[in-house]
Amino acid sequence: MSTEDLKKGLIGNTDFQHISLSLGEPRNHPPNLIYEYMLDPLLLENGLTTYPKVRGESYLRESISRWLRSRFNIEANPDEQILPVTGTREALFSIAQAVVSGKKDAQIVLPNPFYQIYEGASLLANSSPFYVSANPKNNYLPDLISGNKIGCFGLTESEAGSDPSSMETKFEEVSDGYVLNGSKNWITNAPFADIFLIWAFDNSKKVHCFIIEKDASGLSTEKINKSSIKIAQAGKIFLKNVKVPKSSKLPNTTGWKSVYSCINKARYGIAWGAMGAAETCWLIAKDYSEKRMINKKPLASKQLVQKKLADMITEITLGFSGCILAGRSMDENKDLKIAISLLKRNNCRKALNIVRDARDILAGNGILDEYHIIRHLVNLETVNTYDGTEDTHALILGKLQTGLDAF
Repeated sequence: MSTEDLKKGLIGNTDFQHISLSLGEPRNHPPNLIYEYMLDPLLLENGLTTYPKVRGESYLRESISRWLRSRFNIEANPDEQILPVTGTREALFSIAQAVVSGKKDAQIVLPNPFYQIYEGASLLANSSPFYVSANPKNNYLPDLISGNKIGCFGLTESEAGSDPSSMETKFEEVSDGYVLNGSKNWITNAPFADIFLIWAFDNSKKVHCFIIEKDASGLSTEKINKSSIKIAQAGKIFLKNVKVPKSSKLPNTTGWKSVYSCINKARYGIAWGAMGAAETCWLIAKDYSEKRMINKKPLASKQLVQKKLADMITEITLGFSGCILAGRSMDENKDLKIAISLLKRNNCRKALNIVRDARDILAGNGILDEYHIIRHLVNLETVNTYDGTEDTHALILGKLQTGLDAF
């Protein structure tokens, strides 16, 4: 019976793209030279008619090793680091054995429906398969991961920045979904986003998150023109009677825990990024001071310049060390809300001071585009503000020490 006979009378759901579960077999015949080569009597005598070794023939592994060296300058031991395979099935199976086998309580995430070797490789590697069903609720994730679609995080408003509990965007439940009204401000990617995550209150002041597509009726955006962090476009979002289905409300996002888990991750990333900008400007200033000659001596030979460079690298090292320690604690699922406030406040402030010193070392050249320092300086002025200003984080740390709320 042909495939066409099996499909006869079946009508698929036209709302979804067809998923082919057929085997990935070649549909084209090999070139004639392959046929001629395979019929070579000498080749037949040397093993073409027998199964190869599981690890592949040594001459093939050595040939692959030479090619990797000549093409990519990669040294790979042909006896320990190269495994020839005849297709992705064997490759996936071998990867599971090499990477997962022997690890306690290991899990392998599998799409569902899945290619059968995924499950087989997981079980034989003594791990537990974790099935992720392919359904409309996660259709966005592959596109967001690949960059085919852009998302934005709609939390802050004109009157609700560092204090998101003051936001005024609301939603109302109706028979077949929800209706949202309100506005958001300073939302990165908003002018061109495909997917909008919108946080809103219900009538009892409980916060929830909704996922909304850009073509939703009543949703509009407006670009914000700014002189800092130009690479990241920000905008306003307006919601006027935006109706969404029940499935648009994200599960497990009721309450502030979900909001602050996202905010804390952003603040942690900012702590890294601020130090990254500072390190770049330190390197620029150091290189410039070594080449810039004053009275036939390098600028770097001056005591004041060396002190500034020493202060810069000290603060950069401490800032990065704090981020590394916080990251390790995150891996252990420790509560780092206070530590992240400290890191965000400290690293942004110290980065600003470092970049100002770097601009000072370059004097007038410090404001030229070719040296990038002024760009980092203007950007850090903004970074010091968003996701909680320096003063906001000072109040968080003050409350921790005194037990008194000064907000």
